[in-house]
Amino acid sequence: MRTLTERFLGVLLLLLFSRTFLLEGFPVPCQVAGGSMAETLLGSHYEVACPDCGFPFMCEAAAASAGYQTACPNCGYPVWGREAPPEIAGDRVLIDRTALAFGPPRRWQVVAFMRPGSSGEMLVKRVVGLPGETVAIRGGDVYINGRIQRKTLAQQRAVRILVHDADFRPTIEPTLPPRWQSTSGSAGGWHWAAGGFSCRGPTAGRIDWLVYKHWRRGAEPGAIVPSPVVDLCSYNQGRPRREQDVHPVADLMLSVHLVEAQGGGRLWLRAGDGLQEFRAEIDPRGRHFTVFRGGCDTPVVQGDLTMFLEGGVLEVSLFDQQFLLAVGGRTAAAIAFDRPGDEPPGSREPLAIGCQGLEVVLKDVKVYRDIYYSHPAGKDSRLLEHGVCLGDGEFFVLGDNSPISEDSRSWRDDWAVRAEQLIGRPFLVVLPARGARLGGRFFQVPDPGRIRYIR
Repeated sequence: MRTLTERFLGVLLLLLFSRTFLLEGFPVPCQVAGGSMAETLLGSHYEVACPDCGFPFMCEAAAASAGYQTACPNCGYPVWGREAPPEIAGDRVLIDRTALAFGPPRRWQVVAFMRPGSSGEMLVKRVVGLPGETVAIRGGDVYINGRIQRKTLAQQRAVRILVHDADFRPTIEPTLPPRWQSTSGSAGGWHWAAGGFSCRGPTAGRIDWLVYKHWRRGAEPGAIVPSPVVDLCSYNQGRPRREQDVHPVADLMLSVHLVEAQGGGRLWLRAGDGLQEFRAEIDPRGRHFTVFRGGCDTPVVQGDLTMFLEGGVLEVSLFDQQFLLAVGGRTAAAIAFDRPGDEPPGSREPLAIGCQGLEVVLKDVKVYRDIYYSHPAGKDSRLLEHGVCLGDGEFFVLGDNSPISEDSRSWRDDWAVRAEQLIGRPFLVVLPARGARLGGRFFQVPDPGRIRYIR
């Protein structure tokens, strides 16, 4: 009986293997043509390096090659030229056609499918609504059956958009003020050196805060204008937007690499959206954390940090009306809160790092934002605000590059993608390209450093 069972299983596996690899062609290679999933997946684009801070970034390749103007997303420095940079081909991805054979896609997964109402056009988007659910978009967030959808740490990392990288600092005179500033000024313990921040915090109970202040460049050289973080995407440089269509974004994330911590003091991480504020107190020596809300000194949650701390990455975020603290890639605390109204007022100082009786060295200090899902023109936005009902076997999909993506928000014929239109799950960017020059000529060569899994 056992031999018969083993033979049956062997034949079944052989049939599955034959169907997968011979008939369905696993994996399916595909080249990205558009920018609706940027910066998760890039279509044809330019490689640009800021002349001021040196920050490298990608932006969509324009249709015309004459004339070129953009701005650094990290420091705002204008970049222009008489001719556009050489065009880089879009990412090449592999699509697993068997990934959906054993179950439907989950929320926040990236899927490939045939566009509803079209013949032969394959698209890649992210699933946000599942069969039988009512999907709404309010204040840039996704609501399912009236409840906001809060992302896990891994899901936040998959969609987060870089706002500022402290490693790239403006140098052209007149230099702009740093976005990270000590509240104690030059007398404080915070200093920038060797590509990171160091601090010897006060021991008399006082916290020396390093505060993030967001700004944009003014019209005059060296001028700055205080500004909230907004939903502009550096990839969309060739697509100007009306000021009334630009939205402030309060869903931010702070990520820091804790290189060294000495002493018996505390490291603090603070995040606020203008209405809610959370402070995480971290005791590196005792491997303990405490989270406070607002100005209250009563802990909201506390616990032990059994995971590796020194040499790891600390993250705090306010995505999706949730405060999240992560240490070493693992969630230590997740506190949900309700925000009155859809749009928070925002804060000019949304993030801060505090040092108290501690010697620390921090590197890779980065600020990210969440995707802000907007209401596109061409469809009744009231339906999105009040909810779109999905039937059996129907999925609501959105592009990561929300301002330009054509997806379930804007399709004229139907909101949904049906189960039979699903093709598979893109899982690997296998042949990303970069530009290279040799003997005065420009070439596109593979860039192994950008080979990555698609989250």
